[in-house]
Amino acid sequence: MKPRLFLSTFLSLLICLSALSQEKILDTHLHLYDTEREGSFDFLDDHASSGSDILRFPHLADTFLDSAGPAGVQYGYVVEASLRREDNFWLSLITDTSNCLLGFSANLDPRATTYRPDLDSLMQNPKFRGIRPRVGGLNLGDVSVQKQFVELARRNLILELWGNSSNIATIARMYPNMNIIVNHFGGGSAPDGNVAPSDYAAKMAVLAAEPNVYLKISALYTLSGKQPAPTDMEYYKPLIDAAVEAFGPNRVLYGSNWSLSGLRGPYAGMIELLKAYCDQREDLSREQLFYDNAMNAYGLNTNDVEHSGTGNGLFVSYWNGAAGGRDWWTDSIQGTFVPELNTYWEGSPATGVNSEFWNARFQGELEAMYSGSHRFYFTINDYAKLWMDGELVFDGWGGAYSGLCHTFDMNLSEGQKLSIQVDYANTMGDGFARLEWESDAFAREVIPQSQFYSDVDTTSQVGMKISESDHREIRVYPNPANDHIYISCPEMTLCEVYTLAGRKLDVFTIDAEQIQRDSSDWPSGMYVLQFRTRNNSSFRKILIKQQS
Repeated sequence: MKPRLFLSTFLSLLICLSALSQEKILDTHLHLYDTEREGSFDFLDDHASSGSDILRFPHLADTFLDSAGPAGVQYGYVVEASLRREDNFWLSLITDTSNCLLGFSANLDPRATTYRPDLDSLMQNPKFRGIRPRVGGLNLGDVSVQKQFVELARRNLILELWGNSSNIATIARMYPNMNIIVNHFGGGSAPDGNVAPSDYAAKMAVLAAEPNVYLKISALYTLSGKQPAPTDMEYYKPLIDAAVEAFGPNRVLYGSNWSLSGLRGPYAGMIELLKAYCDQREDLSREQLFYDNAMNAYGLNTNDVEHSGTGNGLFVSYWNGAAGGRDWWTDSIQGTFVPELNTYWEGSPATGVNSEFWNARFQGELEAMYSGSHRFYFTINDYAKLWMDGELVFDGWGGAYSGLCHTFDMNLSEGQKLSIQVDYANTMGDGFARLEWESDAFAREVIPQSQFYSDVDTTSQVGMKISESDHREIRVYPNPANDHIYISCPEMTLCEVYTLAGRKLDVFTIDAEQIQRDSSDWPSGMYVLQFRTRNNSSFRKILIKQQS
């Protein structure tokens, strides 16, 4: 092994191992490239006047850690700068093989025919978290472009943008379940220690009004307008103050803009001045700026949190509604397990379900990992209600709640299991629902499968469209019924009775042309009867209304 390669590898190992005990620092904006890949570093041409020729050698993960490691940085997030489509896949490979690179954003053109297939290909790498479209002629005010970002929202990916255009706020409102990260202070700068443009604070207020928009405290050296850049915190304080006061302490995150940052000053200088800034504020900690906020914004995970549960997820049942009105819950179709409540529906959610005006009910139990106060984030479009431990904690059954992220707080005890039910209604178009939580013990995250439990018997799950056209000679009556039902059938048949959640309630054999079956212990509600013969299977639905 070459001496330099050995030293770099050894340094990388030390830095990654030390992350367990050191103050965590994640740099959310660095560029990797290999000058042996022709054309992959052409973005340096844009910075020729700043002397970027000195950067024309391979800049890979080890090179980054050589610069950032001595400043205490353990992790990096890569933002693709190359305009070449193939370099996104090269970057995916580089990131996948590094323990200290937590994720990357690709540079994809949302107008390209390859856009959606590329998203799906890159998603095979769990470190792929979204895109920063750095392409010519992209107009964020173009509705056709805005509509393409739905592909990110459907895949739970993020969008990185630059600038302070109100179009960014428009996109954020269109996709409230999709985080948007605005790079490099959103177009702000610090000439001579002042804030530019003059209306910077007002423009940031427009962006910060959308709760899914985050701002990168990045490219400080470049935004100073000085060569070399000042390393005095007071020089940058007015600009940083304006950003933090607009977005608050939970939606600002650190990025360096490495390797370009090295053209104007030492890496360690940025870290030290930002630490000094955090230390003089009471509302912004180093942990928030350098690590926690980035993990939330990008949806990253370093497995620092131990998910103690062994759950199997939630059970979801689907119904059709009636188009043009609020006639919900009219026709049960099917049910299945889902690992978590983090879904984007494009049209029909399951086979046999309408593409519009349908319902879903998620059921199970939630197990708490830690004791103390928890904040829940419930993002929905269109209507939804949420029950926890039998209590209705959120009622969003109306258009005023659609397309928004809602929060509520609960005190939980470690190991406590609470019943959970979510009723969801889609009217028209795409729909989504996401349930997240956070506490002092862990950062905001989608509640994982391990913490959800459902006791629905998977062997009894109704997994096909319920049809009443097969075996027309089978009759079930009266309908509605109460304490007993009659079934007439011309041949010996096995009958299984299911609740709409897919739980098997009863099973019996029909060995006469007509039988009477006791239903007095069936709670009021809709049931599905499945009839099995040697050659076929069919379903009937019956409504039980017990007398009070």
